[in-house]
Amino acid sequence: MPATRRLAPLFLLLVSTLPATAQDGSPLSLTAMVSSLAPAAGSERSISASSGTGTENSIDLLVGFEGNTHILTIDGMKTLRTLATALMDPSLERARFSIVAHAYLPSQPAAAQPLSTRRAQAVAEHLTGFYSLDATRFSAVTGAGAAEIRSANASDPRNQRIEIRRTGAQ
Repeated sequence: MPATRRLAPLFLLLVSTLPATAQDGSPLSLTAMVSSLAPAAGSERSISASSGTGTENSIDLLVGFEGNTHILTIDGMKTLRTLATALMDPSLERARFSIVAHAYLPSQPAAAQPLSTRRAQAVAEHLTGFYSLDATRFSAVTGAGAAEIRSANASDPRNQRIEIRRTGAQ
């Protein structure tokens, strides 16, 4: 048995003690994630107050990465654990999503696009690898680079967010 498989239960136990965070750094509950991504009663699509695009239900998450890399931190893994649990909720079990990573590197603008793409891929790989979510549930895994920054302040964590957009049903 590979070492990673033997250590997975211990890793999940350690990660489960950390809180998920919303775009403003405050805790984002499992219930809040599910309700923001679920369709309104009686409709397949709806607009949520937390919608990032105005046309799809979405949530913005602060997922921790080590510096300007695509390597997840323990806090980032915890946030993705909460997200994975939300995506397994019965109200979302047939839903499809896009994962859009954002990165803002004012001192290295050309690096923002490839970094955001690698981060989106890291999120998708973590969700499918650790939580066995079906990869077909993710209709798009893309990086937006610095195209949709939330603040001109380079240190604002909202510029480094991961956006999960509900794109419909399977």
